Amino acid sequence: METAVDAPNIPVFFTPKFRKYGIRILDGGTSSLRIAFCPWCGQTLPDGLRDDWFDRLEQLGVPPYGEAIPEEFTDERWYGGPDTP
Repeated sequence: METAVDAPNIPVFFTPKFRKYGIRILDGGTSSLRIAFCPWCGQTLPDGLRDDWFDRLEQLGVPPYGEAIPEEFTDERWYGGPDTP
């Protein structure tokens, strides 16, 4: 997966702050589909944390958009995840 995420010609991506894997919809927009399994080996991928990210910011009283988001919420640091997928 790491190789695919880093390859510019493969539409697989990883969003660290949400721990989300997906496949880009190549229609010129920003749409994507979340994937739960590696397309090559079938291994289960970790659950995404997008809803948890928003919930945690709400608990802290921080709006989820704009400059007020703490630096550690811009990547995997907020949930203690690894540096790379």
